[in-house]
Amino acid sequence: MNKIVDEYCEGLKNVLGNNLISIILYGSAAKEEQIPKESDVNLMIILRECSLEKFSTAEKIISLGEKKGNINPVFWSEDELRNSADVFPVEFLDIKEKYRVLHGKDIFAEIAIDTKNLRHQLEFELRSKLLHLRTEWLNLKGSKGLLFYFLTRAGTSFLHLFKHAQKISNGKLDNSLAQDFQTCIKLKKKEIKMGTKELENLYEQVHDSLTRIISAID
Repeated sequence: MNKIVDEYCEGLKNVLGNNLISIILYGSAAKEEQIPKESDVNLMIILRECSLEKFSTAEKIISLGEKKGNINPVFWSEDELRNSADVFPVEFLDIKEKYRVLHGKDIFAEIAIDTKNLRHQLEFELRSKLLHLRTEWLNLKGSKGLLFYFLTRAGTSFLHLFKHAQKISNGKLDNSLAQDFQTCIKLKKKEIKMGTKELENLYEQVHDSLTRIISAID
């Protein structure tokens, strides 16, 4: 484990004392045996009492962690965390796939995700993105640079939501619907090049794929 993260956790334990229940590492850093220096370090800090006054006592540690180690803490009370599984099912499922308990209780092992809540969030997210695609079309149409910027930023997010949608689609979504999102990612990685007309066609295909995904999980 990164020395800076170890020192950060020790500092929190010393300052927060019995009010500290857990420190949980999640996100890309949780997938590494050793945390690369350039990686963001996402930490959940779970407290018994999560008042502004209580975690303000850790201000110096938090500020140093951000400057020295790209450490991004999120503070929860235990009750808030347990009661938020129905609000953030996508995010909590992502965390449950790979996380590490750096201190205290493994609260995520006890949290169950209701697929009804997952379907609701996915539909909300996908419909919002679909409406955004339609709203932006006339602004982006004909501009190679703007189309490229939009699609390369959107691809990873769309593919991520698609993978979750597959889990609740009862076999209605096959991998072919993800091809357009993967093409967006290839564009971002500069593995392929496209002209304006090709980008417009990809934009339309992404729109149609989103429409079909939403129909499958609705």
